[in-house]
Amino acid sequence: MADRDRSVDLDGKQVGLIGNRSSAIQVLPVIQPKVAKLITFVRCPTWVYLTHRFEPHVYTEEERECFWMDLAAHLVYWKNQEDVMNDLFLMFFTGSAQQQTLFTHLVQAMNDKLGGWND
Repeated sequence: MADRDRSVDLDGKQVGLIGNRSSAIQVLPVIQPKVAKLITFVRCPTWVYLTHRFEPHVYTEEERECFWMDLAAHLVYWKNQEDVMNDLFLMFFTGSAQQQTLFTHLVQAMNDKLGGWND
C-alpha cells in the first residue's frame, strides 16, 4: 500500500488527490469512503484494464503433478512463460509497434464496454 500519514483524520473532509498513478490508485479507494468530497488532479487519464490474457491461472492437480514428476516439462513451461512476459515488455516503449497495437486494442475494448461512448 502506498505510504500516507494515517494519523490525519480524513472523515468528512474535502480532499484533493494529486496524481493518478500507482500510489493514487492504491490510496483513492481507501480514503474515498471516509471523505465528504474527493477531487483528483491529473495530467492525463490512466486506464486500468485487466484482459482475460492476464488473469491468474489456477493450476489443476494434474498440472501440479506433471510439474512435480517431470522437471523437464516444468522447465519448458516456465521458459515459455518467460518468453511471453519478455515479449510483452516492448509495450512499455513509447511508439513501439507493440504499444500501438495494444493501445488500438484497448481503445476498441473500452468503447465496446462503454457502448460506443468515446469521450
